[in-house]
Amino acid sequence: MVYTHKHNQRKEKMDNASVNLCENCPIEQDCCKHLTGLKLTDREFNELFVPYRDLMTIRMIGPIYEISIKDAGPCPRWKNGCSVYPRRAVECRLFPYTMNQIEISGKKVSISYHSRTNCPFKGELLMPRNRAEKLIRSFAEEAFGKDASIKIRYESQWFRVGNFLARFFRIKRFIRRKIEEIQ
Repeated sequence: MVYTHKHNQRKEKMDNASVNLCENCPIEQDCCKHLTGLKLTDREFNELFVPYRDLMTIRMIGPIYEISIKDAGPCPRWKNGCSVYPRRAVECRLFPYTMNQIEISGKKVSISYHSRTNCPFKGELLMPRNRAEKLIRSFAEEAFGKDASIKIRYESQWFRVGNFLARFFRIKRFIRRKIEEIQ
């Protein structure tokens, strides 16, 4: 992929710790201001969130911490802006991409991600998908080890529609078989 001048400016803006577009956000949604489902490696959790553990619910997905702030509160690191912006977690760096589903089967790991958000700065924040996948791969390698077989897939809107239809037809076939068994 050839990076455009506009993309390079956007990358420089987000990589520069003094520029944080989120500080000027006019809406409050599921991001820093209402933290839900943030996925962290063990290192990220220990370095950034251990002191705040009683403010959150923690769910483990293998070695991954998935944290949500109780009562849909803001990230404990949000103090009129991100207090750890230069060293924020990988999933925070990905935003407006979000790691959606992590499936683990032995040494095989599948991570899906999407960019469905109402973020008013989505257009400015959205990095190229190959860069997002590189960040996700580094996250997965840190969490699961470099010898893990890692599959990363982007969930477009059509991907979700396809999954819904596949589930619908599986359920329809199941019901049809049950009806045939009864008759």
